[in-house]
Amino acid sequence: TDPKSPTIPLLEPPSSEHPYFAEYGWLAQDAGVAVPTADTVWHADSQTLTPSRPVHLTWDNGHELVFTRTIAVDENFIFTIADKVENRSGQPVTLFPYGRISRTGTPQTAGLYILHEGMVGVLGGSLKEVKYKDAEKEEKPVTYTSHGGWIGITDKYWLAALIWDQNQDVKANISHSKIGDVDKYQTDYLGPATVVPANGSTENTAHLFAGAKEVRLIDAYADKLNIAHFYLAIDFGWFYFITKPFFYALDTL
Repeated sequence: TDPKSPTIPLLEPPSSEHPYFAEYGWLAQDAGVAVPTADTVWHADSQTLTPSRPVHLTWDNGHELVFTRTIAVDENFIFTIADKVENRSGQPVTLFPYGRISRTGTPQTAGLYILHEGMVGVLGGSLKEVKYKDAEKEEKPVTYTSHGGWIGITDKYWLAALIWDQNQDVKANISHSKIGDVDKYQTDYLGPATVVPANGSTENTAHLFAGAKEVRLIDAYADKLNIAHFYLAIDFGWFYFITKPFFYALDTL
């Protein structure tokens, strides 16, 4: 809140010292179907993304599947990722949409009992919280099934969250691994099977929240995008939900 504070970077690319990034894409049911990967070179119609100008990406897998991605961002903290797949072949193809947030390195935390920092989400209609130290104890991913919801990683003031179509049934995971002596944390989800018909297409739209946990904005996004219990991203979320009429009344004084 200090106006003289330096800019705070929230996410960092995979090539940085402490990678912290989000990724969306498709997985194919048939291992022989080429889908975009982290190494895919897309054709972009612009080098600049602004609230008034989305960026459109296109990639042809060379086997009659054309992937198109439109990335948009609003004036605050929500990115919209719209993925379209065009199948120009004579055979249907089954794909699964996915999203993940990966964080390398354990961040410094405040260590307060009443403050959660780590993996967080609303899955199966209830709040799930996993601290970094607890994730490190798990030998395999902690898996949930959920109709709607969201999942991400939260700091004291900041949140990165994957938000899928709230009508989708997904499988979500919280996992930990090591790269040498460095800890790596991941939250991810896998959406339902999507059949791309022969000579047809399909689309999938998801959102990414990446920003400050400002109460009014969290609340507005929950309403606008119909995000299940998104207010629980705020510390004391239940208390806020019950008492927000009081806080809104104070704002009008």
